[in-house]
Amino acid sequence: MRNHFADSGHPTTGLRIQPIFQRVIAAHRILWAIPVSLWIVCAACTMISGVRSSDSPDTDTTSSVFSWQFDSIGTFRSVIHDLSILDNQTFFGVGLIRRDSLIDNLIEWDGVYRLKSIPLTAGFASLKALTAHSRNNLMIASDVTLLRLTSTTVEELASFLPSADAPGFGSINRIWSADPNTLFLVGQNGYTILYQAGEWRALPGSNRPPLLDIHGNGNTIVTVGYSGQNRGLIMSYTGSSWQIVNLPFLPREANPAGVWVSSDSVYCVTQLGLAVFKPERRSGRLIPLAICHPGGSALSAIRGNHARDFMIADSRGGISHYNGRRWRHFDSPLPAALQPHFILTAFDFRDDRVVAGGYHRIHKYALILRGRRTHAEQRQF
Repeated sequence: MRNHFADSGHPTTGLRIQPIFQRVIAAHRILWAIPVSLWIVCAACTMISGVRSSDSPDTDTTSSVFSWQFDSIGTFRSVIHDLSILDNQTFFGVGLIRRDSLIDNLIEWDGVYRLKSIPLTAGFASLKALTAHSRNNLMIASDVTLLRLTSTTVEELASFLPSADAPGFGSINRIWSADPNTLFLVGQNGYTILYQAGEWRALPGSNRPPLLDIHGNGNTIVTVGYSGQNRGLIMSYTGSSWQIVNLPFLPREANPAGVWVSSDSVYCVTQLGLAVFKPERRSGRLIPLAICHPGGSALSAIRGNHARDFMIADSRGGISHYNGRRWRHFDSPLPAALQPHFILTAFDFRDDRVVAGGYHRIHKYALILRGRRTHAEQRQF
């Protein structure tokens, strides 16, 4: 296991997000009538001004100064599938880590790495998704199984093996948890699964592309995905089913890959830029606010703390932070020799901590990039 330090990148200047209309909720019918061509033109803008949101704190901006370290883990054919930050000192990851004759699938970091092998009764050895509620309560999914891990036990909560009722959910890609007893899982075959109070049920759909990410806040839960045929999809949960979001300003090739929900806005990263929506209070319908391109290529992940403190990442490890007024883009905190070969597969940002994971596309070992805001006084992350 190798540990390295990388430069923190350089700031961008003048790149800011701007709503298309000032009073979009009151005028949403007009907004939806805007020609598609106008939205696409706006997507190419590079000089745009800042989003204001009611969930923003009193402070004007947040710091965009981060220091970075990265670690290579495992040997050939190792990969990180998902990451979850628990607190200022700890994160967990799942995937497949090969070390000579050993195979591990769970990573814990609290200053040092601990690699563990969680036994599975079905499917491959790889774990695919997780959410960390505490050290004593990790919810983890394999291809076909939902598990709860405590400090001493591994409990199988559900099995999603193919059956007559469910011919195959495909690999689970992400978990979002409203609370320890309510989880949504999204998967490769376009299915969504709701696990609640010890029972699970599928919320199936027809002809859906793979679902790659899910996130929520309160009553607003959104999932996104796309297929190789440029079939992009954004869906919001109505309380009993999923509602497809109409995207008049995003062409089919936009390919939404990541979503993050703040207290009053929904942010989706796509290959064409960052799309921002406002949930309508009564219906929950997502009203488009703006689209911009803050930097990076093929945006694939987004997470944040609030509307003046969130981060996006592209598929090659380029990371951008929005601080309430402007963007700062880190071309890639990885060394130059690694940048062309890094494939991002996992990302999380919480408080002053950011962690990204993936693999080297040629040598196939796993990589984890760790960042921390340098003004924080907590121990180094």
